[in-house]
Amino acid sequence: GADILVTPEYAMQSLFVDKENIFPVTQYVPDPELHAVPCTLTDEGLNRKKNELYLVVDIPETSPCSPEAAAHNPFANALDTAYECPPDGRIYYNSQVVFDRNGTVIARYRKKNFDETALFVTDFGVVFSLQVCFDIAYLHPGLSNVVQRGVKDVAMSTAWVDILPFFVAPSVQNGWSRALGVNLLVAGHHLPELAKLGSGIFRGFSDLDHTYVYNPESGNKLIVSEVETIAATDGVRKPRGQLKTGSTSDDAVLAKHDGTHADKQPRREHLLYYDDISSYTNAPLAPSTSGEPQTVDLCHSDQICCSLTLHVLL
Repeated sequence: GADILVTPEYAMQSLFVDKENIFPVTQYVPDPELHAVPCTLTDEGLNRKKNELYLVVDIPETSPCSPEAAAHNPFANALDTAYECPPDGRIYYNSQVVFDRNGTVIARYRKKNFDETALFVTDFGVVFSLQVCFDIAYLHPGLSNVVQRGVKDVAMSTAWVDILPFFVAPSVQNGWSRALGVNLLVAGHHLPELAKLGSGIFRGFSDLDHTYVYNPESGNKLIVSEVETIAATDGVRKPRGQLKTGSTSDDAVLAKHDGTHADKQPRREHLLYYDDISSYTNAPLAPSTSGEPQTVDLCHSDQICCSLTLHVLL
């Protein structure tokens, strides 16, 4: 009964591809304005639409920029003029592609961190923004869609890289969701040996439970959860069994977490990179038991200054 499934970054073709010969693992993607249904192009007898859910999939996309390359594209896309055309006549993108319940491509976001709308609307009344991996640290597309367009639900594909102390997956993703007060559906590539770990369904600043996986031993995990849109909830946890409020105000969500079953593997390592914080200006905050706010002011090289006031809840 799920309404939407999100897949991880690089999940369809793996991380290990020949970057010098990437074309064989890429896909042509129809322009969403064409309202194309790619699975109708073949007669394989497979019903790829039987589950009737929204699918957000991250794939490597090939986009022809020369007439010769375009001759092999099964879709009537215009020639790509976004960048200078490479010698092989194709421009390659890290793309999120959205299929509706009928298998129609309704949205395509090519990761580039700027000037991209990256929105799609569902039949259950929710507007989603798309973003890929480290887009979460940029203005576009997710942050601008939340702040400027009022979007409250974001679908994110990632092959995250954990870097201590600032960029550990649950901290960044949970913090982004809470600070902006939005639902964030994160499908993460599971390869802890390369620092890639973490998937989750984060529910904004409310006290509604978050559902996430951050465990090197977890292996393949399919995260399944019922999610209320922020616009339809007061942010207070409902009694068990009473989360659903109506078909137009709930998203049943599946977030695909890619990996290998833990019971078939020896204990897995989790690679963690470290950011050298010796170049940062820092100051300790002494413990407080009085409940009085604590304030600290810091300047780095007399150029960038900030002030922090910490309110302690006793």
